[in-house]
Amino acid sequence: MRASVVMPDHIGTDIAINSSKLLGNDPATMTAAQLETSRERMARAGMDTAAIPDADLRTFMAAGAQAFRDMAPMTAAEASAFILASVQRGEWLSPDGREQTHDEVMAWLREESFRNRYTFEALLSVRDGDLTGEAFCKAMGQGEAVSDWRLMMHNDTNNSHAHVLFFGDKRIEKKAFLAWQAEVRAELTTAGSYLNHRFNDEDE
Repeated sequence: MRASVVMPDHIGTDIAINSSKLLGNDPATMTAAQLETSRERMARAGMDTAAIPDADLRTFMAAGAQAFRDMAPMTAAEASAFILASVQRGEWLSPDGREQTHDEVMAWLREESFRNRYTFEALLSVRDGDLTGEAFCKAMGQGEAVSDWRLMMHNDTNNSHAHVLFFGDKRIEKKAFLAWQAEVRAELTTAGSYLNHRFNDEDE
């Protein structure tokens, strides 16, 4: 199983603003020493800010982070639609196993993309056996790291697999992710082995 943050292109999010705050470089709260370091960095890039007052420099730096969000060629909602279109082949399922229409998934994507900072995509696959949607949903229900998601299953390739989209307001901690990954993988392995064994019995 693999999980990754999907970035189709430059996406208009608050990542530049949030990263500055996380790293202690928020223009609104930077110390005089930090501002001086920023001036030196800008000077090395060919930008002379020696005559710019500190207040104006703070405004300038904040505007750059805001421009990253507001002037991007693709919004967070559009990125979600891009991801959806890239895997749209089959039926979407919700955590309770209910089939979802395209409009229902799009409405969910829009709501979640505005409420959360991160968009995640997971690919679930098994080497043996063609798993059902119910089996993939059961696997996704393992652990507590991911509770709300939408899943699309594909059985038209050499390996049965499912694409899963979910969101989060923060990154999943490595320890929690690895624990969840192990539980999902174990459930997939069990389901795949069971189906393969059942089909072999039927062939005899």
